[in-house]
Amino acid sequence: AEIRATFFEECAEQLAELDEALAALAGGTADGETVGVAYRAVHSIKGGAASFQMNDLAGFAKSFEALLGEVRAGRAETSGETMALLTACAAALRQLVALAAVTGPLLADLKAAVARTSPEAVEEPAAEEADGLDLGGFDFTPVSVDLSDMLAGGPAKWRIDFAPRPELYANANESARLIREVLALGEGKVTCDARRVPLLAELEPESACLAWSIELTTDAGEAAIREIFEFAEFDCELSLSPVPAEPAGEDGMDIAALIARAKADTAQAA
Repeated sequence: AEIRATFFEECAEQLAELDEALAALAGGTADGETVGVAYRAVHSIKGGAASFQMNDLAGFAKSFEALLGEVRAGRAETSGETMALLTACAAALRQLVALAAVTGPLLADLKAAVARTSPEAVEEPAAEEADGLDLGGFDFTPVSVDLSDMLAGGPAKWRIDFAPRPELYANANESARLIREVLALGEGKVTCDARRVPLLAELEPESACLAWSIELTTDAGEAAIREIFEFAEFDCELSLSPVPAEPAGEDGMDIAALIARAKADTAQAA
């Protein structure tokens, strides 16, 4: 709750910076730094909202950020309809932040109030009720099984090279959190590259000197890995590549061969 409150305090500051930047742009000050202030403000709100699973707020901020990115890249001008749209988006973003600040605690209070009088109302429905099945009292849940991943060779191995820029920390992101989310997808090994760390006398406190390499074995695909870094993609150097599988030895047997053998044994037994 304390961290959440801090997030909304920071949102108020970022919204104020956004308003000032957009006012400057509307007045004809369309330099890169002014656009950068607006972009970073929306980017920070987006990242924080995603961390708290405020999906509506994060999704809107992401689209808002994309337009500001086009302005920053020089592909969209800050005049006419574009400037009017940016101004309207800033007002909508402020309303979404205010709504998220209210609805989160209210939702928790609603669930608690219902649970005090009707605990069953907040419980997940039983599997047979959810599926509309009458199983005669048997505790059985139908489960579909997809063997496509097994036939394709099972979990894949990926190498992820991740080097934060100072902007990543300035925008309230954290490399440790990103690494934890990557490791939650499967099993992995993390290596820290400290070769860019200078001597103490030359160290700048707000710099980003450490880089990370992660070897991850996971059933999740490339899209799931990239989604983790989605809110930090402009604030880091990211490289993602599959690691070729090691060839099986003479006694090795892949999954497809194992399944084929099992089918043959079953047919023979029948």
